[in-house]
Amino acid sequence: MLFVKTGVLFWLALGSMRKTPARTVLTALGIVIGVAAVIATISIGEGAQVRVQESLSRPESRVVYLAAVVPRNRWRTGAEKLKQNDRLSVKDYFALKASLGHTSAVSPSIYVPVAHVEALGRATDAILEGLDVGGFKLGGYGTRPRTVVVGSVFSDSDVRKRATVCVITLSLANELYPFVTALNRVITVQGVPFAIVGILDDEDFGNPLIPNARDFHIFVPYTSLAARLDRLADMTIRAQAEDVEHVDFLKNSMSDLIERRRAGREAEFRIISAADSIQAYSEGSRAIARLLAAVAAVSLIVGGVGIMNIMLVSVVERTREIGVRMAIGTRCKDVLRQFLLEATVLGFLGSSVGLAVGVAATAFVAWLNDWPVRVTLPSMATALFCGVVVSICFGYRPAYRAASLLPIQALRAEP
Repeated sequence: MLFVKTGVLFWLALGSMRKTPARTVLTALGIVIGVAAVIATISIGEGAQVRVQESLSRPESRVVYLAAVVPRNRWRTGAEKLKQNDRLSVKDYFALKASLGHTSAVSPSIYVPVAHVEALGRATDAILEGLDVGGFKLGGYGTRPRTVVVGSVFSDSDVRKRATVCVITLSLANELYPFVTALNRVITVQGVPFAIVGILDDEDFGNPLIPNARDFHIFVPYTSLAARLDRLADMTIRAQAEDVEHVDFLKNSMSDLIERRRAGREAEFRIISAADSIQAYSEGSRAIARLLAAVAAVSLIVGGVGIMNIMLVSVVERTREIGVRMAIGTRCKDVLRQFLLEATVLGFLGSSVGLAVGVAATAFVAWLNDWPVRVTLPSMATALFCGVVVSICFGYRPAYRAASLLPIQALRAEP
């Protein structure tokens, strides 16, 4: 019997809304916008978390960097370079390598931003970097480890012997040896000949502003670079944690060890990791999600207020109809149920349209701005539920007012 009554009331609610289609559409518009904002909030938040998890799963996100920098109290004096005794040294690297736990690779990095290279009468400038063998497992800051295309990387023996061997990128190999293979040939770096033992793939810059960027990079044993090319180049030390959970442990261990080895050095030892940037991105995504959540809440409240106002007007316009129905035996709870059902139907229809609009708008904005989004069934169900609940909550007051009318007063109302 209850289902029969509910079905009758449902069709009465639809009939009432069909009488004023423009009013129905405008009333549901607030719910449409609110539900669309809810979908956008949840989708962007979940998409950002997926991207964060993907980033943390990459090997380069577990790399921790140790560098010596000019202390802040010397910035005002114009001192831009560290004294030789303040810099990180090979002894620091050996001490860290021997003492650090939960690491899968450790390597120093001696970086020369511009190095002149020549081969077969061709010359260009390239980035020169001195590494230990473990450095090829680490990758650059926030970038993946490189893959060997031809040949191999240099060995521990090459590092110990300060051998004049190098590994170059594919772009540099094609630039210097366009018609023959570069493997096992000689390249001159800053006037010193090095034998090419391997060729690595290029780094994907991923910057549309520089579509033709070429990755000219040379890797040599750090011992060879320090002994033969540049004794004064600054060194940084990189270490890769076994897993993401040990990144903070590795940072703390490196900080404690290097402070114990300070030995009067004035430099500041800065320790950072790619995970720090990922965390900053995660916090920014959460801030955007919170902002969108506030917009969604305001939109839903505005939509709910609109439903309440329109239904209050509807109660006034239908006062005589309500009085007639009560006079022939309709109970107050049936009137209450009818108006609540109208609010529910209005909220459901508005939420359904808002759901479609939200999914389409979220996908478009994600495509336009390359934002991560993830629309799931639970998020869609949550948005739909929020829209319907808001409609019921704000529709209760008009429904209660309609059910509270006295039949005799309602019948006396002006038609």
